[in-house]
Amino acid sequence: MKTVDCIIVGQGLAGSLLAMRLLADGKRVMVIDNAHFGAASHVAAGIINPITGHRLNITSDFAQFALAAKAEYARLNDVLGRNESESFYQTIEQQRLIKNTGQAEYLAKRLNEPAYKEYLESKQRASSDVDTPELVDRGFGVLNIKQSAVVDSKALLTAVAEHLDAQDSRLIEKFDYAELVSAGDTVRYKNITARSVVFCEGYQAIHNPWLKDLPFKLAKGDVLTVRKDTSHPQQTIEQERLLNWGSWLLSNPYDRTEKLGSTYEWNDLDTSIESVCAKANANKLLTSLNENTNGKYQIVAHEVGIRPTTTQRIPFIGALSGLSNAYCFNGFGSKGCLIIPYYAQLMSAHIQSGAPLPKELCQWL
Repeated sequence: MKTVDCIIVGQGLAGSLLAMRLLADGKRVMVIDNAHFGAASHVAAGIINPITGHRLNITSDFAQFALAAKAEYARLNDVLGRNESESFYQTIEQQRLIKNTGQAEYLAKRLNEPAYKEYLESKQRASSDVDTPELVDRGFGVLNIKQSAVVDSKALLTAVAEHLDAQDSRLIEKFDYAELVSAGDTVRYKNITARSVVFCEGYQAIHNPWLKDLPFKLAKGDVLTVRKDTSHPQQTIEQERLLNWGSWLLSNPYDRTEKLGSTYEWNDLDTSIESVCAKANANKLLTSLNENTNGKYQIVAHEVGIRPTTTQRIPFIGALSGLSNAYCFNGFGSKGCLIIPYYAQLMSAHIQSGAPLPKELCQWL
């Protein structure tokens, strides 16, 4: 019989960051994961964007989340042996195309609001004045958005898995809910005994008997890996940067590819890239790319993932009312790279000492 403090079900971004936070707090963990194809954490580009939407709104509580995220990813660089050039968290240049009169009017308002000064460049620039010749200028210019970043989530998940394996703290199998028993102040799963279990399965929570009725609003997303036609010298990539026109193009100068994304599909959750929906979404992304940039591209890969989004856009965090010694840590949607580090600290404190959580996080549990 193996004894740990906490069993964590799922090793996506939520499970990985919570496991590393609990380990940092001196707790023993066992992470159980089935390496499921279609998990959003394995597809996501890891973009952290302070300004979102057509109206150019500040991401809710961005400063608070960004501070925690930057500190936690820096800590994980040290723990997991990453040097500065391999840092999981990298700040990037983001250029946002202003597409029409309505958006230009919103921008004019934002530039006069004090809260936006640390995120928006004080002067709108024409695309000819910036190093973004790919963008098709609609006559309203290009905006520089500061404090943008990208998290290499795939590298992070791989590094965390190796770290857990080295401590015999990871089990690769499909979690069998029927084998979970909670009694007294402990839980038991097969030959593992723990003080608690935390469910971090992402969208697979719909198969969890204690979570399946939560108000998820799952969103499938397609991301393409594309490569520029390097026969045109002006199209080479010199540095990591993000072009944004509603869809986005994230460069990777190290392997000369770029990520193009992403779509939102709520009705068809088939993760096969051969599905009619996936092919239509790929065409939609390429059409958007061609309409808003001057680059010539070829598709290298097509990935599909399902985001664990919720109807109220608020994650599900806290103790379960229907199962003792059990918790949920899920529902982070498309902003997981930004918000999970902050919430992992809250969750760890809650599990260990009962530190209170905001009521809105627990209301459905």
